[in-house]
Amino acid sequence: MQLHTLILELHFKKAFGLPTAPLSQIRTAADGLVNMLHLVCSDLQSLTLHFNGRTAIQPSLCIDIFKNLYALGASTISSLALRVDPDPSYDLANNFAMELVRGDAWISCPPLRHLVLHKFGISIDAFRRMCCGELMKLEATIVNPDEEDIRDEFFKCLELPELVKLRKIRIQFETPASFIPRHGPLQGLHGTL
Repeated sequence: MQLHTLILELHFKKAFGLPTAPLSQIRTAADGLVNMLHLVCSDLQSLTLHFNGRTAIQPSLCIDIFKNLYALGASTISSLALRVDPDPSYDLANNFAMELVRGDAWISCPPLRHLVLHKFGISIDAFRRMCCGELMKLEATIVNPDEEDIRDEFFKCLELPELVKLRKIRIQFETPASFIPRHGPLQGLHGTL
């Protein structure tokens, strides 16, 4: 049996005030999951990874988990959805996509045609490392778009040669209630190129 679609939702939050599992147990469980999935994902077409409460564990462990799961289908997937539910107390300027660049987690994903980034952040270097020259559709929800560096990074990404075939784009900007923008919030952007 081979899987063509894989949706994984990973919860790292503390439950009922109890501490999360020891890091060694989390790593062992994640490695076991990847080993099991590796046997059935050689022709994976669609991958969704949803990180919920990722700030409850060490960043290096979260990056390793992402890297191993992403590598399952990077050579075959045409559709990739990456979602993060950030901790409300987490620094909004933090950008998981950039953390993954620093952790060397992005690998080439040439057949990718559709990418969804939900509160995942945005990074020029991530797109460069993905080598996704066939990408035709990009959907993103960007948190805290009033930060100038986030806006600049997003617009620079659109100029990359790796995104030359991009035809449809849908961007939603979210401004957290606790953040008061200096110049008024951006509402959104969508269209066909």
